[in-house]
Amino acid sequence: MNIYIDKTIPMVVSAITTYSTFALSSITTGQVGAARTTKALGNLGLFHTGMKGGIVTLFAEAKCVDKATEFLISRLFIKSVSRMLSDGDDKILIMSRIDAFPISDDLKSRLRELVNLHNRELQYAK
Repeated sequence: MNIYIDKTIPMVVSAITTYSTFALSSITTGQVGAARTTKALGNLGLFHTGMKGGIVTLFAEAKCVDKATEFLISRLFIKSVSRMLSDGDDKILIMSRIDAFPISDDLKSRLRELVNLHNRELQYAK
């Protein structure tokens, strides 16, 4: 089983963020035990939706954080490859670095496409 940076880190960040939100909500209730959990979820529910709304709010938060983190990590890799291209690194060296990155095949293909597009632009500029 391969662990990809662009898929694993967003899941971890979203889990930590969601847990932190729930923990802060439950700490501020002033209750103990099951009443604490019930009250915390009820406080998170929007528009008086209660516990169900709190669960939906936590789920929506997790999905939003997951997608935002995934987007930011992919942008980081794209900027890194763009920097290598602008520095004039060799295409073969960049491709080998892309293959060595522990990232998903989807992001690898996007990065390879970026390198190939850059090479085509250089050919047309000549």
